[in-house]
Amino acid sequence: MRCAITVVIPTLNRVELAKRALASAMAQTVPVEIILSDNGSTDSTDAYFGSITLPANVRYFHRDTTIPVQDHGAFLREQVTTDWVVFLSDDDELEPAFAEECLRLIDERPNLAFIYTAAYLIYDGFRRPGKFGPRFEAGADFLLSFMRGQRNICMCATVFRIADLRAIPPQPANRFIGDMYYWVRLLAGGGEVGCVDQYLSHYHFYRPSVSNETGRMNIEQWHAESQELAEIMTDTILAAPGRAADEAEVGATAAQFVAMSTILQVVWNALRNVPRTDLFGALFRLAPSLCSGLESTIYLFIYGTAAIILPRPLLQRALLWHVQRMTRKDTAKPAASDCRARHAADESRAVRSSS
Repeated sequence: MRCAITVVIPTLNRVELAKRALASAMAQTVPVEIILSDNGSTDSTDAYFGSITLPANVRYFHRDTTIPVQDHGAFLREQVTTDWVVFLSDDDELEPAFAEECLRLIDERPNLAFIYTAAYLIYDGFRRPGKFGPRFEAGADFLLSFMRGQRNICMCATVFRIADLRAIPPQPANRFIGDMYYWVRLLAGGGEVGCVDQYLSHYHFYRPSVSNETGRMNIEQWHAESQELAEIMTDTILAAPGRAADEAEVGATAAQFVAMSTILQVVWNALRNVPRTDLFGALFRLAPSLCSGLESTIYLFIYGTAAIILPRPLLQRALLWHVQRMTRKDTAKPAASDCRARHAADESRAVRSSS
């Protein structure tokens, strides 16, 4: 197979994590290009990577000062010289077969909007298998399933065509949900999504000692961005021929998606020690829009109360208990053979709707 994928690893003040992410990129079973970019670290990141001899397929960049995440991403997109790219956060890892399996799918169907693999979602060491779809899926069907909570897509598990990313206006400084900013807009023009049904990426969703941009993101800003993204997804779904849901159902699904996403952001804010008075104020102002249905209303009461009242250690334990409970619930669903049959049915419907 040709060298057609670049693994881009941005890092900042996390040298040990960057070493591990780089090692996972270098362990790929097919040739890949690798870009490691230090966004102005003040720890030993530059001292370490600047002093070692890196393989010929690894390019290392170091900035003297830290620039916004959006600007760093724009810089890195321009450095990619292959047709396809995956952005691997320094705290995530790839399995060795990641690039090979993605290229296999690209060779089979070159015009895919993007490709994602199944990924493990890791919560403080607990590994939850993410949800994934059929091998090929119409973009509108993917978006509807995503808003229903039936698909998990992570930046570190997604391969994009670099030309398509460059064609999208750069992520503005006031937009922070970077992965969705791009793939939602990629699917707005139609297209098809490819999925590798193997767990080839590890996305660290939450670790107490490791911060991330989205975990600290202001709740009301998160709500506004989620609403904007939900509107793009809704318009795309409703414009698709042979859609599987009517306008009322799609609207209700989008409202539920925004509500649930925002409520969970309250929990992430609480775990990042955002003042409880700020959390309460945001919940009070957003409550009317978050009560979009019975499920989100119940979640708002339970999660909102827990985020405001529980001390951080207890909130963390409650989160892990919930994740483990949901994982057991998922594994109690139909056996793998039944899931494969469902995926085949989804794929058949996707082909019909796109033809």
